[in-house]
Amino acid sequence: MSQAAMSLVGTPLSVSFYDSYVPQIPPGEYTVRSLHTLDGKKLDPTDQTFTIAAPRFLVGQDLVEAVYPAQGALGDYQLVAPHITLSRELLPWTRPLTVSGSELGEPWMTLLLLREEEIVRSAPATAKEALQATAEVAVPALGDIGTEAETIACQIIEISAQTFDRIAPRRPELPYLVHAREVEEKLPHHLGLFREDGERMRTGKFAVAFTSRLPRLSGRYQAHLVSLEGCDSYFTAAGRPPRLRLISLYSWSFEQVTGDRSGFTARMRHLAAPAAPRGEHAAALGLRLAPPSPTPSGDLGRHISDRLEWGYTPISYHTLGSEGTFAWYRGPFTPAPALKAPWADATGTLRHLERPDSALIYLKRYGIYDLSYAAAWTLGRLLALSSGDVSAPLLRARNAAWRALHLSAADAASPFTRCAPATEEDPAPAPLSGLELMDHLMATHLPDLLASLPAPPGDADRPVPAEPAVAPAPCHQHDEQPCPPRPALSAAVQQAAADPDIRHRIRRAIAPHVHVPAPSGAPDAAPEAPGAGAAQDVYRDAPFLSAAHLDAWTLLCAVPFHYLVPDARALPEESLRFFYLDAAWLQALVDGAVSVGVATTLDSVITAALREAVAATTDVLPCGMLLRSQLTLDIPNLLITATHKGEPVTTFRRNMGSGVWLLLFADVPDKVVFAEPYHGLHFGLDESDEGAAATAQINLRALKDGDAAHRVGTNLSRQLKDVQRFLRPVPDGTPDVLCLLSAKDAPKAPAPPGEEPAAGGLVAALAQALAEAGQFDTAQRPLLSPAEFALQCIDGPQTMTFSYPR
Repeated sequence: MSQAAMSLVGTPLSVSFYDSYVPQIPPGEYTVRSLHTLDGKKLDPTDQTFTIAAPRFLVGQDLVEAVYPAQGALGDYQLVAPHITLSRELLPWTRPLTVSGSELGEPWMTLLLLREEEIVRSAPATAKEALQATAEVAVPALGDIGTEAETIACQIIEISAQTFDRIAPRRPELPYLVHAREVEEKLPHHLGLFREDGERMRTGKFAVAFTSRLPRLSGRYQAHLVSLEGCDSYFTAAGRPPRLRLISLYSWSFEQVTGDRSGFTARMRHLAAPAAPRGEHAAALGLRLAPPSPTPSGDLGRHISDRLEWGYTPISYHTLGSEGTFAWYRGPFTPAPALKAPWADATGTLRHLERPDSALIYLKRYGIYDLSYAAAWTLGRLLALSSGDVSAPLLRARNAAWRALHLSAADAASPFTRCAPATEEDPAPAPLSGLELMDHLMATHLPDLLASLPAPPGDADRPVPAEPAVAPAPCHQHDEQPCPPRPALSAAVQQAAADPDIRHRIRRAIAPHVHVPAPSGAPDAAPEAPGAGAAQDVYRDAPFLSAAHLDAWTLLCAVPFHYLVPDARALPEESLRFFYLDAAWLQALVDGAVSVGVATTLDSVITAALREAVAATTDVLPCGMLLRSQLTLDIPNLLITATHKGEPVTTFRRNMGSGVWLLLFADVPDKVVFAEPYHGLHFGLDESDEGAAATAQINLRALKDGDAAHRVGTNLSRQLKDVQRFLRPVPDGTPDVLCLLSAKDAPKAPAPPGEEPAAGGLVAALAQALAEAGQFDTAQRPLLSPAEFALQCIDGPQTMTFSYPR
């Protein structure tokens, strides 16, 4: 018995494949006779009868570990060999295939894949009814099964002899389609990642049967694990009735949908090398529009080409005078690192934008506007206003900053603070009551404000009344001296806001509303105004402007897609585009968002503190990629990993809908790897490197332990190509059954004329390919064992790597 062991990628499990598990004692009735001799006298013998039972007419659900494709599945499985995993590892070898016995390791069951129209009859029956032959139907030759077994319920199917010859494996091929598996856990418990439709591996011993037929045509298929016990005559053409009856031990069905969609490898190759002029595939992977053909000549033509090269898109634009023209627009994604913004200083530091006009760029030489940053500022403001979860916390943060500013200002700087008369016992003035404070403000500030207003137009000749007398303000100084003039409200608070300590208090007041840590080593929090606790209770359950909200801007989760990609032609169907992120565009977006709630000039001071709080919660990511492909729908858990100098790069992924994914990287990666998700073991063929729908290959796996890169079961990066040449030819039909052994390989059971591929058998071809790779010695034995063949038929996940050119 041969063995092939491998470790599953992405899991801590080690899997060993065995040709078979042959039981030491087959099922049946046995008698143990004990003979005893006492003092030279033989005693009467004692007999003990026992029965070793094993399933014969039905395999219960409790013995089925997994099936693939799953029951009722709908998908493209044309390169998959359906399989069933049984939890009792001895089951396929517990009985002989024929009454006279069978060769060691020959299974008595096999898995057949049938189209529904190929089944002539399918019905439940008792074992006695299943074994009743007619002139038209051949039945298994099981002999006497006993009266008790005759009433066992089972399921039978009947197919034509021609169908059996076409889709069933040849008898010498049977051992290659059933093998045993032992799964052991070598590392601490961790299951890794699996596809939802795959078989989840677990430790234990199992038996596995898979088909040599592939579901290459669209339609409904039924997979039947059938008993071949007593069916040795079915493999000979002479003397058979036109129909053959088989006992179906277990069955399930699925639907094959074959379309024009190619698989992972073909789609990734198309994404990696899209159609591009002059073969400039690397340039075609940038997020940009193709230059017009023909391109205008002269300086204007060069300007247009350069702008398109930098990722700009021409858009319709109406000036303030309603004049129709066009302007340039580019979102935050650039095919090359963005140029320095005009409002950045020599060090590249960007000043904050107070209004969208500040971000408007006029290209005087060409009379064209660049609206990119102005649109970002306006968009940020609209996003904040359209979402109460964002605008309400912003306004609360502003209110908290106002309260901290007013309550922290000194007496000489603010009319809101203490202004009661001082005494010798209490040199600190006491705060005024609410009514006293209102009287004070009305007497000192409101008249000056009204007097400063200009006269209405047309009233120049109207008699101007004398300036109203203003009652003197209550004097709160000693000796009844007039009070010194107080500064204006805005100037007073602005003076207070310039104090570093008060600015620190403002930041502390803002911090809870944007979920950023309060400044460390700071003075005590600003005093709360009366009733502040009640106000906080009102907002206790309200949503905060958390880092997640702010990431929704800087990670572009809330930005409409047409702002990111203004022209769909820059991201056509089945395309992959890499880009850099423009920090100036993202800052303009945030500047517009935090501008919500500005009512006075003093709000600019609070806005600056709010921007600092926002900047503390978000990081501008340097680059990313856009993927628009059917793969995102077919494989929703597609694995995408980025690395920089061998270290993983943090990746954020957002599903934009309609098959589009946005990925952002925390560092500029030098390698991005796309991979099918890890899954339980499947069997079948691999998609061809060329991506042709009619071709397939087998990725060879190591049979010998070499270096770390070539352990048993790992991919050798070599292929047996054009595996479709091993399909049995079918007159006027689609070949879909693999020829595992040719007549030359299996002289005991030559294939019928015209049904053997000219290329011979698949098992011998794999042995030769592995010998050329130094993994097999054909001089010792010409063919692979069933365990080695099963290892080569594993359909593992495919990968595609993009490397940054250096």
